[in-house]
Amino acid sequence: MSWPIAYDCMRGAMMAQCLWLLQHVQMSRVYHYIRGQSMIKLYVLIGMVEIFDKLMCSFGQDALDSLYWSTMRSKKRLTLLNFVIVCIQSTLHSLLLFVHITTLTVAVNSSDQALLTLLISNNFAEIKSAVFKKFDKQNLFQLSCHDIVERFKLILFLGMIMLLNIAHGGDDHLLAQFLNIFFLVFGGEVLADWIKHAFITKFNMLQPSLYEEYSMILARDITSCRKDDDNILDHTHLVARRLAFATLPLNCVMIRFLQIAAPRLRSYLPAVSPARLATIAALFYLIALAAKLLTGMLLMAHSYTLQCDASGGGGGGGARASPLPRSPAPGGHKSRKELSLEKLSTIARFTLWRGRIV
Repeated sequence: MSWPIAYDCMRGAMMAQCLWLLQHVQMSRVYHYIRGQSMIKLYVLIGMVEIFDKLMCSFGQDALDSLYWSTMRSKKRLTLLNFVIVCIQSTLHSLLLFVHITTLTVAVNSSDQALLTLLISNNFAEIKSAVFKKFDKQNLFQLSCHDIVERFKLILFLGMIMLLNIAHGGDDHLLAQFLNIFFLVFGGEVLADWIKHAFITKFNMLQPSLYEEYSMILARDITSCRKDDDNILDHTHLVARRLAFATLPLNCVMIRFLQIAAPRLRSYLPAVSPARLATIAALFYLIALAAKLLTGMLLMAHSYTLQCDASGGGGGGGARASPLPRSPAPGGHKSRKELSLEKLSTIARFTLWRGRIV
């Protein structure tokens, strides 16, 4: 077996192992246990879960990289050790995210909405802790990476909570109430991010054009897989690594919540034969696969467009410009923007820069 196939098989085994352990976690028991706690305890629990989530994201990415390189170099003992470490880390991270989503479910479904108010106010506490600190463009890039992942997780978590509420027989009134909560929580997150970034750039005299450079770094990460013949991973690997985006635990938790909601959702459907149900499931899988491929192609095309525009080849009907940055002429010098992009390319979400990590 070649090492690329072995690496993919190990990742599949990790996912199967995490799903098997999550099968033994009863959400109803966890939900009612968390619901019986006081509001202050729940607020502290959410804060602790968010902190450990960041630590798990940082450690998990390093563990996956170690497994990748030990597999490529055919070091069997080291590969086995790294595989065990990644399995333990992925399981703990999946359980952590499971508790996080369950706690948010309690907050959303609480009658007094007091905990939900505290969650929204936590966004503005984040503003206070960020705007009065010194930032340079590297630290601001780290903060931007953090906000990208945080928004995506919030949308995913709220979407799974809405799915569970629908599966448990929520009527139209409760669904409308949840949609109001969804837009309130996500709107508060977006508004807090806007205020935070606006005043950080103002107080530190940073140009808004820096965000174009940040987009360029992520675009290069997406397109770089086409230039590396030895790269076996897809075009999202480098972006996920830079953003510290843990895909494996999120996939496991999402599949587990779909398993919880599926039997109840099926009860609302008219009686269908198992063959027709299997056909519907296969069609749903094909649609999801097509959506994934289409999204990947759109991301790749958008990334190439960004780099073509940056290299001066965005318009006209002449020869197509290369999306890669132009190499300086012999004896020439790189532009200030190229030097800035080279320095930014060394920064990831949890890179220690000037003694701190944002």
